[in-house]
Amino acid sequence: MDEVKIRVAIVGTGMAGLVTAHLLAQDPRQRYHVTIFEKGESLSLDSASVSLRDENTGAIERVDLPMRAIAGGYYNNTRRMYDHLGIRYHAQRFLFAFSEQQQQHDDGVQQDTQPLSHPYFIHPSNLHQLPPRPRGVTPVEHILRVLFVLLNYIWLTLCCFLVEPRADESFAEYIDRIWLPRRFADDYALPLMASVSTCPHQELLHFPASDIVNYKKRSHGSEHFVVVDGVREVQSKLAAGLNARTSAQVVQVVSSGSKVNVMWRPSTEGEGKVVTETFDRVVLAVSPDIVGQLFEPLHAAMSKIPTIAVINTILQPTDDGAKLQKVDPDGERTSAEAESPRLVRPSRTQLITLNTMRGPEARTEALHLVDCGAVVATCPFDTTNTTQIVHRWDFPRVLRTTESKRVVNRLMAGKRASRSTNEKAQWTNGTDKVWLVGGWCWDGMVLLEGCVTSAMRVADDFEVVVPWRDSTKARV
Repeated sequence: MDEVKIRVAIVGTGMAGLVTAHLLAQDPRQRYHVTIFEKGESLSLDSASVSLRDENTGAIERVDLPMRAIAGGYYNNTRRMYDHLGIRYHAQRFLFAFSEQQQQHDDGVQQDTQPLSHPYFIHPSNLHQLPPRPRGVTPVEHILRVLFVLLNYIWLTLCCFLVEPRADESFAEYIDRIWLPRRFADDYALPLMASVSTCPHQELLHFPASDIVNYKKRSHGSEHFVVVDGVREVQSKLAAGLNARTSAQVVQVVSSGSKVNVMWRPSTEGEGKVVTETFDRVVLAVSPDIVGQLFEPLHAAMSKIPTIAVINTILQPTDDGAKLQKVDPDGERTSAEAESPRLVRPSRTQLITLNTMRGPEARTEALHLVDCGAVVATCPFDTTNTTQIVHRWDFPRVLRTTESKRVVNRLMAGKRASRSTNEKAQWTNGTDKVWLVGGWCWDGMVLLEGCVTSAMRVADDFEVVVPWRDSTKARV
C-alpha cells in the first residue's frame, strides 16, 4: 500500500515560495504533495521583468525588476543554489554616480529636472578602478573628495569589523557612536545603502545597525554577480514539475486541530465563491502585511513589521534616436527575428546614478542604465511623465526596525525556542502547522538571501535534505 503523502500548501510564488516548493518536491522519500497558490496570472518571481526590443536594431534585452544583483560573501546560499541548479551568472561591476536632485520652482509649483543629472562623485564598486573625475569638478576638488571618501570609507569599514553593534542599536545610533561624519553618511553611505534596501533615508537609519554592519562585513571585497538570462531562468528551474495554481487568491488560513484550512477563490472572479481546501501544513511566502490579513494569530505581530510601496519604472533612452518596445521573447515574431533574435547580454560594467533629494524626507532614486539604453528607475522622484515610461511595477518593501527585528527573531525561533514551564506559549514558526518564509524571515537585510535561507530552514523542519548546503557548515 502506498504511503499517503503529506499535503502542503504554499501561498506565494516569489523566490522564497518557489525555493520551498522545489525543496519539498525534490524530497528523496517523496513524502509531500505540494500545491502552490498564486493570485496573479503567472508566477510572481519573474512577473515584473520585461524583454525590451530596440526597434532600430531588433536586439532584445531582458531587464529584471527589481535588479537582482547579488553580492558575493553575503548571498552564499543563493549562489550555492544557483550552482546546484546550473544557473549561469557572471561578475558585474558598477559605477555608482552620486548626484543631488536639483529642483526649480515656477509659480510655486515644484518641478524636477531631467532624470540623469551631473554627479559630484563616482564610486567604482569594490574600488575596481580609480574613481573617474565627474564633469564640472576641478582636479583639486576631485582629489579632495576622493581623499575624504577614502578616509571615511576606511574608517567605516574598520568600525564594521571591530565595533560590534549593540543590542537594539539602530544604524543612526551606530553612526553617532563611531563618530562617522554626517556629511559622509548623507552624501555617500546612505544613498548607497538606500539603493540596496530601496527605502528612504529615515527608514534606513531606523534599521538595526547589525543589518548594515553584517552586510558590509560579509560582502566586503567581494564582487557583485547577475544571472546571465535573468530571474526567468531561476523561476523556470525552480518551478519545473510543480503544481502551481495561478489566478487563485488565498483569502484566509485557519488552523483546525492537526489540519489547516485554506480558503481561496479564483482572482479573476473578484468577490466570487470561496473554496475551502484542507492541508496538513501551510507555508506563507508573502509579505508580513498579507500574512496578518490571512492568518489571524499573527495579525498583531505583523502590524509591528512595517512595509512601504516601492515604485520601479523603465524609461525610454534619453537618446531621441532610440526607441524601445516591450515584447514577449518566447512569442511569435515575424521574419528573421523569429528565427534568431539578437539577445543583448549585460556588459561587465554598468552605470547606476544615485540621485539624492535632501531635506527631512531625504531619499535616493537609483537610475540604472542598462545596455539597450533604457533607464531602470527604482524609487523615482517623478512618475508623471508617462510617455517616457515603458513599464512600471510597484512592489511592497518590508522595512526593518529594532522592534521588528525582535519580533521576527522570536517568530523564527521555531523548534529552537526554549520556554520555561511558567512562560506563556507564543507563536513560533511551525505552530498551528503554519510556517513563514521570505526575505524578511531571518535576522538580516530583506534581500534574496533571506528568501533562500528561510526556505532552507523550513526544509530542515520538514526533514528534507538541502542538496546545495555546504556540508562543512552547520544548519542555517
